[in-house]
Amino acid sequence: MQDVHRLGEKFKIYSPQFNSLHYANAHCLSPFKPLERLGPLQLVLTDHPYEGISLRQMNNAPWWYRVRFHVPKEAPAHAVLTVGAADYYSDVYLNGEKLGSHEGYISSFSFDVDEAILRGEENTLVIKVDSPWDEEASDGAVPLRCWDHIRNMMKGTYEHADCFVNRDVNPVGLTKGVTIDFYEEDYLETIHAQAALEQDTGRLQVQLALRGSAAGIIARLIDRQTEETVASCRGEKDFTLLVPHVKKWTTPERDECGLYQLVVERWEGDNCAQRMTRSIGFRTIELLRTAEKTEYYLNGERLFIRGTTYFPELYISAIPDERYRRDLLLLRQAGINAIRIHVHTENQALYDLCDEAGMLVIQDTDLNWVQTRSDAFTARALGIFREMTELLGCHPCLCTWILFNEPDRAHDDYYMNVQPGPQLEAMAHQLTPNIPTIRGSYVAEALHSGDSHNYMGSLWDPPTHYLEKHQLKEKLNTEFGFDAPACEKDLGRMPVLWRALGLSQRQIDVLDYYQYRLTKYYIEDYRIQKYNVCAGYFQFLFSDPTPQSFLGCIDWWGTPKGGFRAMLESNQLQCAILECTQEAKALWCVNDELTAYPGATLDVFVTDSQGKTLMKKRLTVNLPADSALRVCDFTMDLTGCTVILELRTAEGKLLHRNRYRDPLNHPAHPQGHPNKMNNDIGIHVYDDLAIDFILKEEIP
Repeated sequence: MQDVHRLGEKFKIYSPQFNSLHYANAHCLSPFKPLERLGPLQLVLTDHPYEGISLRQMNNAPWWYRVRFHVPKEAPAHAVLTVGAADYYSDVYLNGEKLGSHEGYISSFSFDVDEAILRGEENTLVIKVDSPWDEEASDGAVPLRCWDHIRNMMKGTYEHADCFVNRDVNPVGLTKGVTIDFYEEDYLETIHAQAALEQDTGRLQVQLALRGSAAGIIARLIDRQTEETVASCRGEKDFTLLVPHVKKWTTPERDECGLYQLVVERWEGDNCAQRMTRSIGFRTIELLRTAEKTEYYLNGERLFIRGTTYFPELYISAIPDERYRRDLLLLRQAGINAIRIHVHTENQALYDLCDEAGMLVIQDTDLNWVQTRSDAFTARALGIFREMTELLGCHPCLCTWILFNEPDRAHDDYYMNVQPGPQLEAMAHQLTPNIPTIRGSYVAEALHSGDSHNYMGSLWDPPTHYLEKHQLKEKLNTEFGFDAPACEKDLGRMPVLWRALGLSQRQIDVLDYYQYRLTKYYIEDYRIQKYNVCAGYFQFLFSDPTPQSFLGCIDWWGTPKGGFRAMLESNQLQCAILECTQEAKALWCVNDELTAYPGATLDVFVTDSQGKTLMKKRLTVNLPADSALRVCDFTMDLTGCTVILELRTAEGKLLHRNRYRDPLNHPAHPQGHPNKMNNDIGIHVYDDLAIDFILKEEIP
């Protein structure tokens, strides 16, 4: 039931004796109703969970859940109640007794219920869940501008309202199930594991949160490839496992990805009473930053990042594992070796799959833009971040924490240098010393941050051209991109969005082509600056998390856009590049492998608009390992031409093919590219002037 007057505690809804029918005539409370499944209530109770101002009422008051259940009289003496996840504030009551509260949306939390649970009788479990709107604005705020809202919750992407997440959507609800575990004396709560690589030896330090004796504990470290037990321990609560000649965890472009599984079992006689597992990888990751450059090192070897931002679905708990598997295949196809989880935490399954796939992960906290400033808020932030480190810190895929996204410039010194930045950084270094940190993403000038966001030719106002980015010295870019709508076929499935957008397929094609050209230009410009001074980049973003969010290279329904085509062409392990602005400048070959290609060849084909061959030339390229090589000047007039580049090994094997149609004709930032929102739907809309411009635009 929704407690629309916030009187639940006054009326003691949590009491086993509470009967909502007593209040029906007073119009205060609705009766408890059966719920077909758990999940965000927007998905469970509404037909249109992504748009509509009626969604706001979901967060205007808290929700109460109730279930009654029977426990056998002979049930063991000890019991632990675990809530899988609740979004966002929750209070838990058992048989009228308040067990405690929790803040967050992804972590599970537990309570001892030895005394509260009734054996041989009916029990009543009641959980209150609330995810309210933050209503305070910062000083000097522009009315209704989303990034001026002061956020008191650590839930960074809700109410984003700038074509990313609809203003009216704030997920709420009991999103995962509740379990009760019974035990007599001993009970394994969780595993804390920290892996370290010391030359060729893997060192795994394990601490078990254990109630009672460790006598029945058996721990094994298993090679995931061979299923061989490589180290083991019995009867210990805190122990260290050593693996000589360890298989290192790495990305597939570097080597075979070594992965292990830690299995901890609690035995009672001949029966395994409990079993927990953790993915374990032995690797080192370093993020070196100076005033001049930034560099990543994986297992002591420099690594260039070809990344994207990943946020596949707004309602995170509803994402099936199969979606993650599909997306990881697409990410690999697009040449991605790292993803940034932008201002949210994904389900545990994604990190497990990234461990297996050798996909690096940069993980944000939920601190974003303007947050409450107080000692109490910092204490809450530290508590939630501690849960994040316990949930994710042992995953070898995790290569960086981003502790705050785009701190408000008016307060960034406070956030970065007073609180919570320094405190979060200290906790990260203490609890996960093998994971580097970025204190404030977008604070490019600070050495404890150092990354940049660049929307030239895209979101920035007044309009700019992406050519202004040419050879701009960015040490590590963690956001760039352009929003292109989904195709007519997909948008037509949601008529409200289709009508609000008001564009034809032809007009959408122009925006799709512009996304392709901008994405291709950015990627190639970063790649020819490899290690001089650039450490890599993260396109924003890979797929749309909602139907009306258009920054993805793949739309919400899974259809690729122009940005995905750009990645297929320019984001691969090897890449042949034509450097050009309004004129052709040079030919480059980039190699992100640790293998050199001496005697490689670069074939250059140039044809005019009629298909007539203007140039057919082969160049010999001694391509070094892990390099960006300027092959030669290339100053030919390419107006109206098509250029094909083919990079091959000395033996003739194709490494990469790149294509440029009319490469000197760089499309301008489309006029009317949305600067305004239909906030009721959460969709960017276009100025009327844009329609005429888009109709005249030619698409090669």
